Amino acid sequence: MRHNSNDSNSSNDLIIPEYLLKKFPFIQTLIVYSNLIMKSKYDFTFLNIILNNMFRNLSTEERGFRYEDAVRQFATSLYILGGRTAYEFIRVNIPAFLPTVRIIQSFIAASDNHLTEGLFNYEKASDYFNSIQSTIGFIAEDTTAVVSKVTYDTTSNKFIGFALPLDNNGFPIANSYSTESFSCLEEWYSSVPRAKSLNAYLIQPLSSSANNTSPYLLSAYGTDNKYESSDVISRWHHIHQKFKAKGIRILGFSTDCDSRYLHAMRASLDEMSNIASSALDAFWSSVIDTINSQDIESENETNSAEENNSTNDCDSDEEFELNDNLVMVNDADISTYRGIRLIDDVKKELSHTFFKVNINKENKFLHKQAACWFLEKDKSSLSANRLSRVAGR
Repeated sequence: MRHNSNDSNSSNDLIIPEYLLKKFPFIQTLIVYSNLIMKSKYDFTFLNIILNNMFRNLSTEERGFRYEDAVRQFATSLYILGGRTAYEFIRVNIPAFLPTVRIIQSFIAASDNHLTEGLFNYEKASDYFNSIQSTIGFIAEDTTAVVSKVTYDTTSNKFIGFALPLDNNGFPIANSYSTESFSCLEEWYSSVPRAKSLNAYLIQPLSSSANNTSPYLLSAYGTDNKYESSDVISRWHHIHQKFKAKGIRILGFSTDCDSRYLHAMRASLDEMSNIASSALDAFWSSVIDTINSQDIESENETNSAEENNSTNDCDSDEEFELNDNLVMVNDADISTYRGIRLIDDVKKELSHTFFKVNINKENKFLHKQAACWFLEKDKSSLSANRLSRVAGR
């Protein structure tokens, strides 16, 4: 196929081999519709970056693949929003397009944006507001159902997936599930409820000078939905005060139609109609007293006032001693799991990520993530067994 890029100068003709057009027919389509594409209202900059990156990678060995920043950022967003399964599916079917999962995980870890479950990051949220010169915000809270599963976070040295208990201000206690004892983890598996939902808080900056500003993820944590309206209003009050101290005014809160949130909103509006805006601090205290004095019975059976005190049974601050406090694990039970990795020794700087156990009268080290798989009742193999993991068993 001959394509004349300039009719007045035949030296600019581009000759494309027929075999290449048969193998990649989209090239002919691209040439035929080139004029329409040039006049299109759509921006093809990112598509151009993707195609250039892909074909450049295809000309080298896989070990030498390189990725543009835009592609790396797109891949990270896809991995976070779509999950690992969707990411791997796209990566396998479009060669040289996306980096490996390990590269993406390293990229996320190096971004210094690690999110600790249950921790409200007021400092970084305030920095974000300062960077866009905004002092007014609106907070949105929402809950979505998740698959109940416990995992180990090496960065924070915490187990994620248990329902976090709430403190007196209605906030999740972030450091509830961190331990160096395998027995303690085993006790949590048998007595602590798993998180059935993920609760997320986002704060949206409001500014006339900044258009299309993105919201900031303030916090996220697992919950079993056992809380009351008093917890909601106390949490709102505390968040409002925290941002007020940093010079940021919170105009309001939005959430779903859960009866506990609606009750908190109604109580807030009733009290606000009777006080002046200058007495905002007194308003929050008055609302809390009003809600606590009422007999609140939610239609949702999950609104029981049961407290999660199981975390007090284990000392999460105990020191990890490499030579003491061996945990005896049933040999017969652990032998039924395929793919388990037991290590004879670990580096001191990595010791906090392992449990010390005794298997067949020998001291071994069991990684905390492997321990989570071991304690799952519906698992017949551990994470090291790749075939079973991919098959979803």
